[in-house]
Formats: sequence, C-alpha cells, structure tokens
Amino acid sequence: MEGTTVLAANINLYRKAHSLLRAWGYGPYLSEASGAWGRSNSSSMMTPTQVTVHHTGSRSTATSYLLNPRDRAALRVLANYHITRAGKIIFLCAGGASHAGYTHQPCFDRIQNGTAPLDRDLDPGADSKTFSPNKRAVGIEVDGAGGPGEWTDLMHRLVIALCAALNIAGGWAPSGNARVGTHKEHTRRKPGDPWLNSGVIRREVAAFMRNPVRPNGTPVSERRPANGVVQKTKDAITPGSGLKVDGSFGQASWAAMDAYNRRKYHANGDKTTIARFQRVLNYKSQMRGWRTRIAVDGKLGPKTYGLWGALVGLTGVKSLTDELARRTQNALNTKAW
Repeated sequence: MEGTTVLAANINLYRKAHSLLRAWGYGPYLSEASGAWGRSNSSSMMTPTQVTVHHTGSRSTATSYLLNPRDRAALRVLANYHITRAGKIIFLCAGGASHAGYTHQPCFDRIQNGTAPLDRDLDPGADSKTFSPNKRAVGIEVDGAGGPGEWTDLMHRLVIALCAALNIAGGWAPSGNARVGTHKEHTRRKPGDPWLNSGVIRREVAAFMRNPVRPNGTPVSERRPANGVVQKTKDAITPGSGLKVDGSFGQASWAAMDAYNRRKYHANGDKTTIARFQRVLNYKSQMRGWRTRIAVDGKLGPKTYGLWGALVGLTGVKSLTDELARRTQNALNTKAW
C-alpha cells in the first residue's frame, strides 16, 4: 500500500483503540501530542500487527524527547505512545516509530502467531541485520528505570488497557492470545526492558480483553451507581486531596478508599465496603500475576490483611498495623493505590 493509504489504515486502528479506552473509562488519562496523526519516522510506512512494550530507562522521561531525540535526530520519533510517571497515555505518532532497532525475527514471529509463552519471557537470539519491528509493531514507551516496582499500579493498568485496546481494534487475537511482546524479548541488547515478566503481561492483556475493567479495577460490565452519588462521594473526599497520614485507618481512610473505587461510602467496618475492598485486592493480585486470592466475605482477617500488606510492599501482615495504614494512606494520596 502507498504511504497515504497505510497512514489512513493506521489512523483507523488508533481511533478504534482510543474509542475503546474511552468506553472503558480511560478517557481522562488519554491525550495526544500535536501533529500525532501525521507523524512518522519515515515516509515508508506499514500498518502494525502487534505491540512492543518498553521502559524508557529513566524514572521520568520528557515526552518532548521521545518526539524529538536531538542526540539521535535521524530517528525522528521514538514511540507511538508514551505512558508517563504521572499516569497519562500520550499518543505520539500514527506512522512508524524508531523504538526497537534491528532484532531477532523468530521472537517477533512467535508473538505474531500467538505462541509466545504465558509464564515467562521469550529468549532472543542474535539480532538480524535487516529485520526490525519499528514499523511492524506499536511501540509503547513507559517511564521506568528498571527493577521491581518500576511502574506504579496505575501505570501498570494503563499498559494493560492500552495493549488490550490495540489488540481488539486490530483484530489481532481471535484465539485470545494477545500479540504483545517486550523489548527484552526481541533483542539481547535490552535485558530487563521492562522488568515485568512478559508472560504475565500477555496473560493480563488476554484477561482484560475477555473482561475489561475500569481504571479503578472494577469490571466494565458491573453497573455504575448513579452519577450524582459518585460525584457527591468524590466531592466529599477524593484520592490526592490530602488524606491525613496518621497510621489510623478510620472512617476518613475508608471513605477515601471507597471514593477511589468510585463507590458510595459506607460506615467504617461495614461488610459491603470490606467485601468490595476484598474484590479490589483479588483483582490487584491477578493484575500482578499472583495466584493469591482471598474470600469475599466482608470480614477483615489475617488473609485479607496479608494480601493487603503484600500489595503495599509489606510481608507477614496479619492485622491492621500503623505501617500498613500509613502506606495505604500515602498510596491513596498519590493516586498510586
């Protein structure tokens, strides 16, 4: 296809993906850079058929650098999307992006064929001298410097949602095996790019495609409460509005948790609030690729506290400790819960 025809096909792909994201509740997190719909790393283009996820190599990278890498000007643009530390999905270009370089083609082919493993990374061989995913795959750069915890929970959710939207929009995964790979799987030049297990990413994307969830972790299929109730709760106390970090997880903290999950606030200790919270804990465990699940019984016990603690980086938690409360309060204030 000629360049203009390919670009039109690409634009159609990305618009469909963006429509899905908005329908799932991710509209407030989605934006686009000026000129994105006509930008490309060259006049020769292809329509992508899979996704490659990267980390930027820095905890926070300027979007302007991905759009204009002055130290590598010939590359022109380094990604199709940038997911930022602040929790934004920024669309950068509809054409090709210089995100991968020359790589090991058999790994690309396994992702394309839906045979990439769901429990581990692919192990790439030597780079090709002629093959590159740059125009064949959507490049997503996510702020991160490597190592465990390089992404916040919100960033993680945005990665999964965006990959799922692209797979559905492109019709790439009729068998349910998401066409998603990571840079470290395509080349030996990029170990740990990104840190997260690539098989886990594929599993989570496939699960999301079967049952999309909103940014707060609730299923899209679950009926929302009336808008007025949601707005009233959010106006009363919202994550990021300055919840006191005092190590006492009382009524204000539970109200903040409910507001974060976009649900009507129930009194501290109410079984409805706790059961809803347990469902959120199970979802977060699933999103991280953990097998741990707890009973949704509306009762706070050692297993609930244990999973709650693990999700904020604590081990061996069996009760509501001051440190568990403080870490959770901080997470709610920074929108990292």
